[in-house]
Amino acid sequence: MPDPVTETQSETSTVTTTVPDGYVPQDQVNAIATREAERAARAERQRIEAYLAEQAQEAERANMAEVDRLRSERDAARAQVEQAQAAAAAERLAANVERRLLAAGVPDIALARAARMVTLEPGADDEAIAAEVEALRTEVPALFTSSPSGDAPPPPPPPAGGGPAPRGGQGGGKSAEDRARERFERRRTRLGSTTAA
Repeated sequence: MPDPVTETQSETSTVTTTVPDGYVPQDQVNAIATREAERAARAERQRIEAYLAEQAQEAERANMAEVDRLRSERDAARAQVEQAQAAAAAERLAANVERRLLAAGVPDIALARAARMVTLEPGADDEAIAAEVEALRTEVPALFTSSPSGDAPPPPPPPAGGGPAPRGGQGGGKSAEDRARERFERRRTRLGSTTAA
Protein backbone atom coordinates (compact mmCIF):
# COMPACT_ATOMS: atom_id res chain seq x y z
CA MET A 1 0.00 0.00 0.00
CA PRO A 2 1.39 3.41 -0.87
CA ASP A 3 2.26 6.06 1.57
CA PRO A 4 -0.82 8.11 2.60
CA VAL A 5 1.09 11.27 2.05
CA THR A 6 1.84 12.12 -1.51
CA GLU A 7 4.14 14.83 -2.53
CA THR A 8 3.79 16.55 -5.82
CA GLN A 9 6.47 18.83 -7.07
CA SER A 10 6.06 21.40 -9.70
CA GLU A 11 8.54 23.92 -10.99
CA THR A 12 7.59 26.61 -8.63
CA SER A 13 6.29 25.02 -5.53
CA THR A 14 5.93 21.80 -3.71
CA VAL A 15 2.41 20.75 -2.66
CA THR A 16 1.83 18.15 -0.03
CA THR A 17 -1.58 16.45 0.16
CA THR A 18 -2.71 14.13 2.81
CA VAL A 19 -4.70 10.99 1.88
CA PRO A 20 -7.20 9.79 4.45
CA ASP A 21 -6.77 6.33 5.99
CA GLY A 22 -8.41 3.52 3.95
CA TYR A 23 -8.31 5.47 0.74
CA VAL A 24 -7.40 3.36 -2.34
CA PRO A 25 -6.58 5.12 -5.54
CA GLN A 26 -8.85 4.45 -8.54
CA ASP A 27 -6.16 2.76 -10.62
CA GLN A 28 -5.67 0.22 -7.85
CA VAL A 29 -9.43 -0.31 -7.58
CA ASN A 30 -9.55 -0.84 -11.35
CA ALA A 31 -6.68 -3.35 -11.17
CA ILE A 32 -8.35 -5.26 -8.32
CA ALA A 33 -11.70 -5.29 -10.17
CA THR A 34 -10.03 -6.48 -13.36
CA ARG A 35 -8.15 -9.21 -11.48
CA GLU A 36 -11.36 -10.38 -9.74
CA ALA A 37 -13.32 -10.33 -13.02
CA GLU A 38 -10.61 -12.40 -14.70
CA ARG A 39 -10.59 -14.85 -11.77
CA ALA A 40 -14.42 -15.15 -11.91
CA ALA A 41 -14.32 -15.60 -15.70
CA ARG A 42 -11.63 -18.29 -15.33
CA ALA A 43 -13.67 -20.07 -12.65
CA GLU A 44 -16.83 -19.90 -14.81
CA ARG A 45 -14.90 -21.17 -17.84
CA GLN A 46 -13.52 -24.08 -15.76
CA ARG A 47 -16.99 -24.86 -14.44
CA ILE A 48 -18.44 -24.88 -17.97
CA GLU A 49 -15.56 -27.02 -19.27
CA ALA A 50 -16.03 -29.48 -16.40
CA TYR A 51 -19.78 -29.62 -17.11
CA LEU A 52 -19.19 -30.20 -20.83
CA ALA A 53 -16.59 -32.88 -20.09
CA GLU A 54 -19.04 -34.58 -17.73
CA GLN A 55 -21.78 -34.42 -20.37
CA ALA A 56 -19.41 -35.85 -22.98
CA GLN A 57 -18.48 -38.71 -20.64
CA GLU A 58 -22.14 -39.39 -19.89
CA ALA A 59 -22.95 -39.43 -23.60
CA GLU A 60 -20.01 -41.76 -24.21
CA ARG A 61 -21.23 -44.06 -21.42
CA ALA A 62 -24.72 -44.03 -22.94
CA ASN A 63 -23.27 -44.84 -26.36
CA MET A 64 -21.18 -47.61 -24.84
CA ALA A 65 -24.25 -48.96 -23.05
CA GLU A 66 -26.13 -48.91 -26.36
CA VAL A 67 -23.23 -50.63 -28.11
CA ASP A 68 -23.07 -53.24 -25.36
CA ARG A 69 -26.83 -53.78 -25.57
CA LEU A 70 -26.64 -54.19 -29.33
CA ARG A 71 -23.72 -56.60 -28.97
CA SER A 72 -25.61 -58.71 -26.46
CA GLU A 73 -28.67 -58.75 -28.75
CA ARG A 74 -26.45 -59.80 -31.64
CA ASP A 75 -24.89 -62.57 -29.55
CA ALA A 76 -28.33 -63.77 -28.44
CA ALA A 77 -29.53 -63.81 -32.05
CA ARG A 78 -26.45 -65.78 -33.10
CA ALA A 79 -27.07 -68.28 -30.29
CA GLN A 80 -30.69 -68.71 -31.45
CA VAL A 81 -29.53 -69.28 -35.03
CA GLU A 82 -26.97 -71.85 -33.86
CA GLN A 83 -29.63 -73.63 -31.79
CA ALA A 84 -32.02 -73.68 -34.73
CA GLN A 85 -29.29 -75.03 -37.02
CA ALA A 86 -28.39 -77.72 -34.48
CA ALA A 87 -32.05 -78.69 -34.11
CA ALA A 88 -32.48 -78.85 -37.89
CA ALA A 89 -29.35 -81.00 -38.21
CA ALA A 90 -30.64 -83.34 -35.50
CA GLU A 91 -34.02 -83.61 -37.26
CA ARG A 92 -32.33 -84.35 -40.60
CA LEU A 93 -30.19 -87.02 -38.95
CA ALA A 94 -33.22 -88.60 -37.26
CA ALA A 95 -35.13 -88.63 -40.56
CA ASN A 96 -32.16 -90.21 -42.37
CA VAL A 97 -31.77 -92.84 -39.63
CA GLU A 98 -35.49 -93.68 -39.76
CA ARG A 99 -35.38 -93.88 -43.55
CA ARG A 100 -32.40 -96.26 -43.39
CA LEU A 101 -34.02 -98.37 -40.67
CA LEU A 102 -37.24 -98.70 -42.67
CA ALA A 103 -35.26 -99.64 -45.76
CA ALA A 104 -33.36 -102.22 -43.70
CA GLY A 105 -36.58 -103.91 -42.61
CA VAL A 106 -37.54 -102.40 -39.25
CA PRO A 107 -41.36 -102.31 -38.99
CA ASP A 108 -43.10 -99.03 -38.20
CA ILE A 109 -44.10 -100.21 -34.74
CA ALA A 110 -40.46 -100.74 -33.70
CA LEU A 111 -39.01 -97.76 -35.58
CA ALA A 112 -38.80 -95.33 -32.65
CA ARG A 113 -37.07 -97.90 -30.42
CA ALA A 114 -34.61 -98.84 -33.15
CA ALA A 115 -33.88 -95.18 -33.93
CA ARG A 116 -33.00 -94.54 -30.27
CA MET A 117 -30.48 -97.39 -30.44
CA VAL A 118 -28.59 -95.72 -33.27
CA THR A 119 -26.00 -93.33 -31.84
CA LEU A 120 -24.40 -90.90 -34.26
CA GLU A 121 -22.97 -87.41 -34.16
CA PRO A 122 -25.25 -84.72 -35.64
CA GLY A 123 -23.19 -84.28 -38.82
CA ALA A 124 -23.01 -88.00 -39.73
CA ASP A 125 -23.11 -88.85 -43.42
CA ASP A 126 -25.07 -91.64 -45.17
CA GLU A 127 -22.17 -94.09 -44.96
CA ALA A 128 -21.93 -93.70 -41.18
CA ILE A 129 -25.70 -94.13 -40.86
CA ALA A 130 -25.64 -97.28 -43.01
CA ALA A 131 -22.75 -98.71 -40.97
CA GLU A 132 -24.60 -98.03 -37.70
CA VAL A 133 -27.80 -99.64 -39.02
CA GLU A 134 -25.84 -102.74 -40.07
CA ALA A 135 -24.20 -102.88 -36.64
CA LEU A 136 -27.66 -102.70 -35.06
CA ARG A 137 -28.88 -105.48 -37.37
CA THR A 138 -25.99 -107.62 -36.10
CA GLU A 139 -26.61 -106.78 -32.43
CA VAL A 140 -30.43 -106.97 -32.41
CA PRO A 141 -31.63 -108.99 -35.41
CA ALA A 142 -35.13 -109.38 -33.93
CA LEU A 143 -35.89 -105.71 -34.73
CA PHE A 144 -35.50 -106.40 -38.42
CA THR A 145 -38.65 -108.43 -39.04
CA SER A 146 -39.20 -107.64 -42.68
CA SER A 147 -36.75 -108.06 -45.49
CA PRO A 148 -35.06 -104.99 -46.95
CA SER A 149 -37.17 -105.42 -50.10
CA GLY A 150 -40.29 -104.64 -48.08
CA ASP A 151 -41.86 -108.12 -48.15
CA ALA A 152 -43.24 -109.19 -44.81
CA PRO A 153 -41.79 -112.40 -43.41
CA PRO A 154 -44.05 -115.40 -43.11
CA PRO A 155 -46.01 -115.56 -39.84
CA PRO A 156 -44.45 -117.64 -37.07
CA PRO A 157 -45.56 -121.28 -36.84
CA PRO A 158 -48.36 -122.08 -34.36
CA PRO A 159 -47.21 -123.07 -30.89
CA ALA A 160 -46.62 -126.77 -30.25
CA GLY A 161 -49.37 -128.60 -28.41
CA GLY A 162 -52.26 -126.98 -30.16
CA GLY A 163 -52.49 -123.82 -28.02
CA PRO A 164 -55.68 -121.79 -27.72
CA ALA A 165 -58.19 -121.87 -30.51
CA PRO A 166 -57.94 -118.92 -32.90
CA ARG A 167 -60.64 -116.28 -32.59
CA GLY A 168 -62.86 -114.84 -35.22
CA GLY A 169 -65.21 -117.55 -36.44
CA GLN A 170 -62.67 -120.21 -37.34
CA GLY A 171 -62.81 -121.93 -33.96
CA GLY A 172 -65.59 -123.68 -32.15
CA GLY A 173 -66.88 -120.69 -30.16
CA LYS A 174 -69.51 -118.10 -30.95
CA SER A 175 -68.57 -114.87 -32.57
CA ALA A 176 -68.67 -111.63 -30.65
CA GLU A 177 -71.71 -110.58 -32.64
CA ASP A 178 -73.60 -113.75 -31.70
CA ARG A 179 -72.73 -113.37 -28.01
CA ALA A 180 -73.90 -109.73 -28.05
CA ARG A 181 -77.19 -110.73 -29.69
CA GLU A 182 -77.80 -113.36 -27.02
CA ARG A 183 -77.12 -110.88 -24.19
CA PHE A 184 -79.51 -108.41 -25.78
CA GLU A 185 -82.25 -111.03 -26.06
CA ARG A 186 -81.80 -112.10 -22.40
CA ARG A 187 -82.05 -108.52 -21.18
CA ARG A 188 -85.05 -107.84 -23.33
CA THR A 189 -86.90 -110.84 -22.01
CA ARG A 190 -86.00 -109.95 -18.44
CA LEU A 191 -87.17 -106.37 -18.87
CA GLY A 192 -90.32 -107.55 -20.62
CA SER A 193 -91.12 -109.96 -17.79
CA THR A 194 -90.63 -107.28 -15.08
CA THR A 195 -92.85 -104.75 -16.82
CA ALA A 196 -95.64 -107.32 -17.43
CA ALA A 197 -95.70 -108.34 -13.75
